[in-house]
Amino acid sequence: MAQYSELQNTGVPALKEYNTGKPVHLTSEDPFTLYNHVIKQLNSKFNKTVEGEYYPIEKNWFYKIWMIRWWTRTRADMTGPIGWGLSLILSFLIGFAPVVNLFHFLYWLMVYIIYERRNKVHRRNKALCKDPFENMVFAPKFCSKFEVMNAYMTLPLAQLGDLELKPNQIVKLESRATNDTVTFMLYNRRFYAAWSLFSWLRLFHILHVMVVIAAILISNLLIYPAIGIDEFIL
Repeated sequence: MAQYSELQNTGVPALKEYNTGKPVHLTSEDPFTLYNHVIKQLNSKFNKTVEGEYYPIEKNWFYKIWMIRWWTRTRADMTGPIGWGLSLILSFLIGFAPVVNLFHFLYWLMVYIIYERRNKVHRRNKALCKDPFENMVFAPKFCSKFEVMNAYMTLPLAQLGDLELKPNQIVKLESRATNDTVTFMLYNRRFYAAWSLFSWLRLFHILHVMVVIAAILISNLLIYPAIGIDEFIL
């Protein structure tokens, strides 16, 4: 994680450590935790797009432990079909292990049920605004350079060009300036994915449940009888 002193040495003013804007260490974050981090930023006074508040979702320790391995570490939220495919293939292979595959199926089913209960909150949040990221600045190069998912900055308007922003982004920030200075938040693809892919988690869970069921059926109907193993499916 880049330190604030390192940012100062680059000639770019240090990031502001607002309570709702601290960078997140991504390698150990599950979808629920990342989603709630985004919600905090949406409710920040610098990013507000609605009169009310966006709602966080209730965390779940079982979901967190399970999904860190199957979603975060496989980078399924960033690599698209590659990450999803890797995760599904691993689940399918585990589905051939006697007894273990039954527990594997139950775990995925539990995770899916937990998600469905939280997804109601996300649907409510989506209905509040068509573009909740309107007041934020998408700057993946900057975030990648300093290894942050999102960060707040306060800059004089004359220094906005140092961030290599698009002309329309600069115009939007200039319209929000006070005394030739503006405070704003930068974010990257992973930050956006924590919100935009939350609905896609339903398909992710359903596909895993289905591939495990398929592996169990293939095992019990074709493989286990051939090698003398008997496993009760139900």
